[in-house]
Amino acid sequence: MTRAILEYINVNDRMELEGFMNFRAETYKKELKKVVAAIVNEYVLEQEQKGFILLLKKYIESKKPVYPTINLIIKKDGAIAFLDEKGCDISKECLEENYSTVMDSTFLSIDFPGGTMGILDYYEDLIISALIKCAPRKVVIHMCKEKFPGLLNVLKEVFKGKIIFCTGCILCCKGN
Repeated sequence: MTRAILEYINVNDRMELEGFMNFRAETYKKELKKVVAAIVNEYVLEQEQKGFILLLKKYIESKKPVYPTINLIIKKDGAIAFLDEKGCDISKECLEENYSTVMDSTFLSIDFPGGTMGILDYYEDLIISALIKCAPRKVVIHMCKEKFPGLLNVLKEVFKGKIIFCTGCILCCKGN
């Protein structure tokens, strides 16, 4: 835009702003339209996500908890485990049909078709689904907080007031 204005001023003594905007600022208007469309899309997606999270919260509140407390252990290498309040491994029950896939050591190297979803995204979906299915009243997360920020943000929103982050117990030491 600046370049177009400078070029115009170099050739002309006067500037008719309306005429300039109508005939010489097409690139600027196209870019502005792209930016506005991107902002509108982002806003719509954000509103849809808020609505979906609200729906998940209501679902969890209406469901009887399968396990009152779940300890979620996420190791640095991405491996996960679910333990009940007594420390018993409930990963198989939480993950059901996905259990063998998650526990397979080759799982971390799967290439998804089209590259649209990475392994971390898939893990996050599995973890969130398992926790929603079990509808615990308290979730204790044993991990490095900065390791999976997207997952943690979603869990904090869906399980608002029910999440506890632990960074120093024996389960944390085992996991990381």
